[in-house]
Amino acid sequence: MTVADILTVMYTMTYSFIAYALPAYLTYKALAHKGDVDVRNWAVYWTILAVVSCCHRALDCVLCWLPFYYLLKLGFLLALWHPNTQLALWLYDRSVGPLLGSWEADIDSLWRDAWTAAVDTAQHQALAAKASLQRISGMASVMLSQAMHAQQSKLQQQQRTSGPGSPSTPVGAYATPGGASYAGSSAAGGMGGMATAGGSPGRGLHTE
Repeated sequence: MTVADILTVMYTMTYSFIAYALPAYLTYKALAHKGDVDVRNWAVYWTILAVVSCCHRALDCVLCWLPFYYLLKLGFLLALWHPNTQLALWLYDRSVGPLLGSWEADIDSLWRDAWTAAVDTAQHQALAAKASLQRISGMASVMLSQAMHAQQSKLQQQQRTSGPGSPSTPVGAYATPGGASYAGSSAAGGMGGMATAGGSPGRGLHTE
């Protein structure tokens, strides 16, 4: 890590401690042990801090050329909530509070319109997604039914072609050109006889 990286990490930790960690703990103490005045003061601080957080990036780009700008920024955050300065109360009473009060109705109207539009968009998207799922499910059901029907048709065709009425040749025999069949040694003419097409016995073969 370079020196610049170390300084950046140290500044970030200091900024987080001054702006968030310590004020959060003091806010807890005000909520738990103190009265409504202290709670209001911390509510004002968090309101001003939210405004500062929304603007500080632009301010950094504009004012970063000032000497010791980032140290002044830490001092400004500390002055916002420190009991001796309470700069947040002064800023709220002088600018932020009256400004938000004058725009309150417009902000509420914009918020309601944005929320209604977001809800309507979400409902429309949900209905569109549901319709798409139903369409995809219907197409998948049709494709599955067609595939099962084609498989059944193929099985029925195979059963018809290989049924009991189909011609078959006995094992161990083959057909002669004249229409007769010649059997092997296990047939009735095993002694060398042959059966003619008319069924009459032929002459036996004589050997010496």
